[in-house]
Amino acid sequence: MARKQAIGKTKRIARREHKGAPSEKRTLQIARAIGLRILAGDYQPGSTIPVEPELCRELGVSRTVLREAIQLLTANGMVTARVKVGTAINPRAQWNFLDPALLDWLLAMGDIGPFLMKLSEFRHALEPAAASLAAVNATFEDFERLHHAYEDMAASTDNLEAWVAADFRFHQAIYLATRNEFFWPVGRLLEPALIAGFRVIGSAHNQQCLPEHRAVRDAIIARVPHRAYQAVVDLMRTSDSDLMQMLASGKEKPEFAKRKGKVGSKSPRAGGIAKAS
Repeated sequence: MARKQAIGKTKRIARREHKGAPSEKRTLQIARAIGLRILAGDYQPGSTIPVEPELCRELGVSRTVLREAIQLLTANGMVTARVKVGTAINPRAQWNFLDPALLDWLLAMGDIGPFLMKLSEFRHALEPAAASLAAVNATFEDFERLHHAYEDMAASTDNLEAWVAADFRFHQAIYLATRNEFFWPVGRLLEPALIAGFRVIGSAHNQQCLPEHRAVRDAIIARVPHRAYQAVVDLMRTSDSDLMQMLASGKEKPEFAKRKGKVGSKSPRAGGIAKAS
């Protein structure tokens, strides 16, 4: 089923292209189309994709656009172009799963439950430590960013899209507040996956986890590293439980289907930092 969906998406993408479309957009569309085929298993690791003339004809693009698309796939580790061999599909172990485009394609395949659980494992290894560092190193600007994101969440418990946007900014603020450059890219790179996970959990989760987000904020602002660490552990434990319940009920698909590109717009927010409670 996933294979048929991927092929169908590829054909729709090709039909939507027109001569007036920007070259960069066409390149991204074709890279996505081929990437979806790889993820669906139509092109298996160790095999090669069809030769240029065949793919150009099927997708309705020039060799220049196709080659640029292949360069994107090469950059995220999915393929390797070899002279006299063709473009080979690399083993999954070589793929850069932190590449935002690859994450977006993975999420588009539909069965996101196992993927989101792996994402949670990854976050468990990083985010509590990030919160602990943030409690030590955060600047006043970081406190403001974290507080405003929390205030936006508190004001959006009945609005899923606004909540998701604020929730993402909250967790991104934790990584930024570490003042450690190696943590900074994490929130940005994981944006598609984090947003998908927040959306899957849905509106029923919002009111329940708001106090746990407040505990994270307060511990960081109070500069108590061990409290910040534990507050994130508690928050993620609740999120994991909610996620497993949603996946077991099969309710994640309708919510996830509503996802439309990036979520990160700013919303009105209260000024100043509230006193830690």
